Amino acid sequence: MSAAELLNTLNQQEVIVRLRGSDLELDAPQGTITPELLALIRQSKSALIQLMASEEDVLEAMVEAEEERAAVMEYDGGFPRREAEEQARMQAYDYLLDDGGGWCVMIAGYKDLTRAREALEWQYGKDRVLALEFHKPRI
Repeated sequence: MSAAELLNTLNQQEVIVRLRGSDLELDAPQGTITPELLALIRQSKSALIQLMASEEDVLEAMVEAEEERAAVMEYDGGFPRREAEEQARMQAYDYLLDDGGGWCVMIAGYKDLTRAREALEWQYGKDRVLALEFHKPRI
């Protein structure tokens, strides 16, 4: 099971996983974390930490993209700063292609899955986009 699949499984079981430096902190309903699941988490610890650290990169990229878009809208478009910031809000999407590469993250200004799917299908081809959902931050 990959780290992403394990995090998905933990999320489905309402287990909250937090990254605290080089440690993982788990918060779960009583009885949820079985000895087998705990062994799997320990076995995948380094991959989980790497994946969760990349989540921080996604959030930083979104903030940077929003700030840049807002500045362009304010200075080139003449929008008041508050309105420019609202218009510049970004959304992250998780998507899966047919290449076996696993889940990827797309950051875009689209606010709905239909527009995001259209963009991905235009870029990769309609038959290649297997799944698309709103990004689920895991930290």
